[in-house]
Amino acid sequence: PMPPTTPHPKNTSPFAPFTRFAPLTPLAYIGGIGWVISFFIALFVLDGDSQAGPFGLVVAFLPVPFFILFLVGFLRTTRSLDELHQRIQLEALAFAFPTAVVIVMALGLVQKAGYLTNESFHDNWFLVAMPYFIGLLLARKRYGINS
Repeated sequence: PMPPTTPHPKNTSPFAPFTRFAPLTPLAYIGGIGWVISFFIALFVLDGDSQAGPFGLVVAFLPVPFFILFLVGFLRTTRSLDELHQRIQLEALAFAFPTAVVIVMALGLVQKAGYLTNESFHDNWFLVAMPYFIGLLLARKRYGINS
């Protein structure tokens, strides 16, 4: 294992355990906060309203531009990391993507088999995001970065 490196001196991010070596860009904060707020607004507005019409479609897509802003900001942050931390991000994603595919596939097949008949997966998107954080913790542990 490699010895831990010193933290980025300017990092005061609340996400420090995950971005300890470079602060998130302002674009990532704006996009992330906007995404969370617009997601909950969309959930509230669309709750049980299957007759929302064109307005409902606009509300349903409201979080998407904010998430794209977050993604662009997060990519800029990742590009500013040193090679070790870029590799950690890559390993986290390499773990997360196939794990998320297996989760979605298994839940879909269980539903098709007649179980989870009333279950809708639109509220379970966190099951796709969780493997990234697990992969991130595993990769950080592998390279001896404990924080």
